[in-house]
Order: sequence, then C-alpha cells, then structure tokens
Amino acid sequence: MHQPLLSLLNVQIRNGLMAENDRVSLKIFEGDCIALTGDNEALNSGLLNVLAGQTTVQSGTKTIYPMLLQNKTVYDTAKEVYRPLAMLVSARHHFKNVSNTSNFYYQQRFNSMDANNALTVAAYLAVRAANPNGTLAVIDDLVSDLKLASLLDKELIKLSNGETRRVLIAAALLASPQLLLLHNPMAGLDTVSRQQITALISKLANQSLAIVLTCSPFKLPAGVTSVGVANVGKPWLYTPVQNFNAAKHKPVQIAINQPLLISLWNQTETPLFDTMVQMKNVNIRYGDKVLLNNINWTIKQGERWALQGPNGAGKSTLLSLITGDNPQAFANNITLFDRRKGSGESIWEIKQKIGFFSPELYQYFPLHTIAVHAVLSGMYDTIGLSKQVSAANRNNALHWMEIFNIAAVSHLPLFQLSPVQQRMCLVARAMIKCPSMLILDEPCHGFDQPQKEWLKKLVDTICYNSKTTLIFVSHYPYEIPGCVNQYFVLNQGQQV
Repeated sequence: MHQPLLSLLNVQIRNGLMAENDRVSLKIFEGDCIALTGDNEALNSGLLNVLAGQTTVQSGTKTIYPMLLQNKTVYDTAKEVYRPLAMLVSARHHFKNVSNTSNFYYQQRFNSMDANNALTVAAYLAVRAANPNGTLAVIDDLVSDLKLASLLDKELIKLSNGETRRVLIAAALLASPQLLLLHNPMAGLDTVSRQQITALISKLANQSLAIVLTCSPFKLPAGVTSVGVANVGKPWLYTPVQNFNAAKHKPVQIAINQPLLISLWNQTETPLFDTMVQMKNVNIRYGDKVLLNNINWTIKQGERWALQGPNGAGKSTLLSLITGDNPQAFANNITLFDRRKGSGESIWEIKQKIGFFSPELYQYFPLHTIAVHAVLSGMYDTIGLSKQVSAANRNNALHWMEIFNIAAVSHLPLFQLSPVQQRMCLVARAMIKCPSMLILDEPCHGFDQPQKEWLKKLVDTICYNSKTTLIFVSHYPYEIPGCVNQYFVLNQGQQV
C-alpha cells in the first residue's frame, strides 16, 4: 500500500497575486503522478514552490508525513539512507563555475575563456550522485533514459535550453527524492527530447516515486494518475485522470487591443535598410568543436523568418552573431543593417536596432528588477535598469504592459511574478522600442494555447502594419506566426 507523503488543506499560496478563492486541498501518495493544468499559471507555479518547500503558505495547513530532519531530508528505512523529500526542476538552472564561487552570466557561453570555467555534464552528474544527502545512484541508467551520452563531455554553459532541461532532470533524480516536481518539462524540447521525457515520466510513474508536473490540459503525459485544474476565477478542481475532460477546461481566448498596439508601434518610424543580415561562409568553433559550419544566410528588410532545428543544433550561437553577443562575429564575413561587421560600429549601435528575447536572457535577467523597469530596460538595451527614466517613457512601458495583460503587476519585482508573467515582461522589453528587427527565441515556454495564439496574433499585427523584420524560433509549427513565410533550418551546426 502506498504511503502518504504530503498534504495541503485549504491552502492559500501567496497574497497579492492570488484571489481569495485560489485555495488548494491536495494529498500526495507514493507513486502518484499529478498533472497541474489550467490558465491560472501563477497558482500552479506557486503550488510547485510550496511543495518544494521554497514558498510558505499564507493560510491553511501543509502536512509532511515522514519525520522531518535537517535540509528537508527524510530517513528511508528500506534503503537505510537520507533522502530529500522533494526536488524541483524549475524554469531556471542554478549552475555555478568550476570553483563553485559564482553563477554563470549572460553571454558567458560565447566567451571562450569564461566558457571553459564550467563543469562538464559528466562531472556535474558525478558531483550530484555523490551528494551526502542522496544515494550513490547509477548514473548510467539516467544517461540512457535521457539520452545524455553525447553531452557528457560538454560544458554546462554550452548546453542548449532543451539539453539543460534533460540534465537538470537527471540531477534531480540522482538525489533519490520521494517527490519529483517538474515545471513544464516539455517546454523548449524538440520532438525526440519530448518523447524521451514522456517515456521517462511513464517509467517513473510505475515506481514508488511521486511526480507533480505542470503541462497543457491537452497534452497529459502517459502515466498521469490525477489532474489538478487551476482556472482564473474558478475554484481549484482535483480529479482522477479518467474523469478529466480537457474540453470542459478550455481556457478563454485573449483579446488584443489592436488600435493601442499599432499606435505604440508606429510612434517610431522604422529606418530604411536593404540588407538586414548577410552571412557568407560563417564558421564558429571552440577548440576542436565546430558549432556552425559554412553558414550562408541573407535577410532583407521586411522579411519574416522562422529559425528551426533540434536542441543543440546551433540556433542560439547563430543568433548571437546577429545580436552582437558573440565576439567570433568579427572573425567572419557578416553584414548587419547594410554595414560590414567590424567596420567601426559599436555593439550598442547594433543592439539599438534589435528587439530580442531568448531563454538565455530569461535565465540570467536579475529577478530583483521591478517588472516595469524590466520592460523599460529594453529602451536602453541593459540587463535591468540603473538610471532615472522620464514620466513619458514610464507611461509608454505601462501601455506595453497593458497590451501584455500584466499592468497589474508592474510594481512588483520579477521574483514575485509567475514564470509566464516574467516572460511576458521580457517579450514586452523586446518590443518597447519598436525595433527594426525583432528576434523572438522560444518566447512561448509555459504559455497555454490561448496565450500562444494571442502572441502569434500580436506578432502578426506588428508585422502586417510595419516594415519590421522578424526571426522567430520554435520547435512547434503551431507556435509560428502566420506572417512567417521563410524558414532557415539548422542541424548539428549545418544549414539544412
């Protein structure tokens, strides 16, 4: 008989962002596989943090059944070891450098000297396997299940977003937790990686490990036993999976204030260019590793492109040559905005013309930043905001937050926002200066289907009413806006 691990009774998670009726009652047993879904993403992400012990409840009762010891560990009498009660694989990693003295930083992966100041995947997993609070687990099984063999010699900082997700899941499992918490485990993964994670979840569901994950109501992984539904303005619903009907919980479509959007975008006139990007025989390598091989790509003003390829194909490296974040751009034949790279322009002159969002920007953006300041920082191409801004610019940022339906949280620091609200702030940051080129690298992580449709319509409205050039990155064809009519595909650094 499966033992209870943890229960929540009439729990309210956070004041300020949660309505009074956002209360949860839930009991988790060994072997449960619970999917959290619905359009109240703030409640679902907050619930994961409560289960992980990272957020305290505002009211109600949280009960942990095993006897608590230090560091949130419990003594497993069957295995005669200490085990952590819960491990959370969140939207962000917390990797540090080799000496374990500092976190990674934005752009580090593109600087060869600093990029080498990181553990390899094999070394990182070995450290996690030897954690005194965990068991000496067999790494080989996880390497096989998550298809990590080709990544073992790769430094953590050089992993793609999807590769990082798989490594984090392996690291969490090496601690032998009793409860595994996964925040949108499929987000940012290519088709093959999604299949691997789905198979692993199904395998784990047949063991005594309890799993709680967030996902779309229309894409419940195999092995799910129960579903928790959080919809805005409706009471929390918890039901066995066989009684769950996704069609009854279809989220409400989101409207766009098109007149306001067009007015905001057209307040800045787009300069005229002929060639936005031209790459001729571009090669990028770090030591013996070739990341991009003989790339040729020309983008004219007003064109709308989708950049595609599996995890680790080289997409982020390719974009870093355009955004000015990769110093190897100067060693290649690259033209940006009608000027040959290295002909005297500064990195800030390039960034001024580009609005950019990426998983890396999301990962490293300082969470203490006030939400409206995060949006405003896009006007100055800074990570965070350290200068006084005019009332007009602040008002402009609030209009953009109104467009993104996040004006109500403008005064809060990012760490108090849900992951989707944080992403909304940073996508608004990319758009606030109405750039000549808009680059959106996997902006839809964690979005529900109406939010994805809303963002597509938002991008289409901008592109159909301006000369803006677009590069959009996604593994999912249904996320790509309708204005896109050209595709550039990478695989293992080769243009397909």
